[in-house]
Amino acid sequence: MPQMRLDELLAELQVRLTAVLATRDRVHALLEA
Repeated sequence: MPQMRLDELLAELQVRLTAVLATRDRVHALLEA
């Protein structure tokens, strides 16, 4: 049970990290424009 919860948390973290990186890339693109 704790292992499944850990997997869920890691999956959520990965989703959030992907969103953060995408936002960072957009900000860099705007600053370079």
